[in-house]
Amino acid sequence: MRTIREFNNFWKFTKLQDEIGISKKAVISPEYADTSWQFVVLPHTYNSEDGAGRTMDMSENRGDYYHGSVCYRRSLVLSSEECEGKEVYLEFEGANTVAEVYINGRFVGKHSGGYSAFRFNLTDYICADKDNLIAVIVSNAPTNYIAPIADQGDFTKMGGLYRGVKLIIVDPVHIALNDSGSCGVYIMPHNISESAANINMLVKLDKAEIAEAKAKIYDPQGVLIQPNVSDTSIRSKVNDHLGHHTFFVRMKQGQMEWWQPVNVQITKSEKTSVILPFSQVNTSECRVMNMDSLFNANVTDIFRNEYLTPRSPYTTLQLPVQGIGEWCHPKLTADIDDAGLRALVRDEMLTTKLGVPFRTLAQGSNIAFTSLWDNYPDSLSIPLSGRASHAYLMMAGSTNHMQCRIANGIVRVYYTDGTSDVLELVNPDNWCPIEQDFYVDGQAFTVVSPRPYRIHFKTGLVSNDLGKDLGIKGVYGRSIEGGAGVLLDMPLNPSKELSHLTLETLSNDVVIGLMGVTLQ
Repeated sequence: MRTIREFNNFWKFTKLQDEIGISKKAVISPEYADTSWQFVVLPHTYNSEDGAGRTMDMSENRGDYYHGSVCYRRSLVLSSEECEGKEVYLEFEGANTVAEVYINGRFVGKHSGGYSAFRFNLTDYICADKDNLIAVIVSNAPTNYIAPIADQGDFTKMGGLYRGVKLIIVDPVHIALNDSGSCGVYIMPHNISESAANINMLVKLDKAEIAEAKAKIYDPQGVLIQPNVSDTSIRSKVNDHLGHHTFFVRMKQGQMEWWQPVNVQITKSEKTSVILPFSQVNTSECRVMNMDSLFNANVTDIFRNEYLTPRSPYTTLQLPVQGIGEWCHPKLTADIDDAGLRALVRDEMLTTKLGVPFRTLAQGSNIAFTSLWDNYPDSLSIPLSGRASHAYLMMAGSTNHMQCRIANGIVRVYYTDGTSDVLELVNPDNWCPIEQDFYVDGQAFTVVSPRPYRIHFKTGLVSNDLGKDLGIKGVYGRSIEGGAGVLLDMPLNPSKELSHLTLETLSNDVVIGLMGVTLQ
């Protein structure tokens, strides 16, 4: 039996500033008097006032809000009946940035990282039927090992226990709670096809062993396929019967044995065959589209404009008028330089290393911008004819972190029968900021593989890893000198007659432009 209690009330709080003269050694002691401390209810941050509306002074690697240590304290009383034969955990859903937990003055554990949950086992530290003091020291001081490094993020690092806390009481044998804050159950699909998938399942257990008996697993619904049972875990493939299922594991602790139910939900995994972008280019079959009459700007104009309408009449954290930056960097801009790209144009044709030619101009306007700003139309349409299996697009525009993981714009190709194919422009999967290269580490910062091809305007270089090819270093900023566009491969239905292509901007505060369309 697992008991979970909200543990968010009756906390006391104070800052551990040098001028106050309160030491960490003092505040973790049960004898320390905290009668003058502030009562708080979690979630809580100590930067709700001094961190609101302030700017970051990047030259000093800190902002003008409090960066430092604080202490949260509260008592915990558990009866002998509640504690007998049980284990007690404290779960923190988030503490920014480093947290140390003490029980009755004894160190329990430390967690580094402001955006992940963690738990500590309090069983050996608490005394039943007595008042146990819980003290949590939290610090949001800049570090050189926790991102954002040394406060290089463009946001306020709100310090404190800014998410909820729970008290969890479990039997000694339980699904693991000390597994990096996870639920202890892992479902891992593999061998995925359009109609089926194999699923491996791992259940981590604490302080348990599988009973030494002939029937270790009872699986009346046939959920598991060739399960592999060890002393503390079960690994198995799962069948393709969709829905909720239950199997049972025979457990043993001491002389006690019982059947532990394990619930599993199996859902359908959708996956189609993958064709890499630009892997089917046939240059001899490419047809460039003439969209000169639709060009309404130079690509270099994007951050030279003032985007004034529509704007909220109220005070907001809106984008600066130049269309780039945010409230921490209101004067930020980027100089887009397409001289290298234009120098490669021959007879109004640009040939890329991918084998795809694009029609573009060596002089004058070379992009059709769309936007929800009034500076440009919100959509455009290009007439098409014939049939094609691919539409290759050369595009460029802006986006920002507030438009991440959503469709910023949409490209539709219509057929004469009224149907259409759609390509959503999603940051960061296939839509990138013209001035910046995404930082990707395959862990916290991921993109759909493969990364989109980009074209460097200053040199004409085409690459799906501009950061490496241009030697861009670091995590924050990663500016591309001169800017870069995006090259996209949109599959089409070759059996249908083409009618027209449309580009529409969907997100606020972005500009999306089309520089060339080539059909194959």
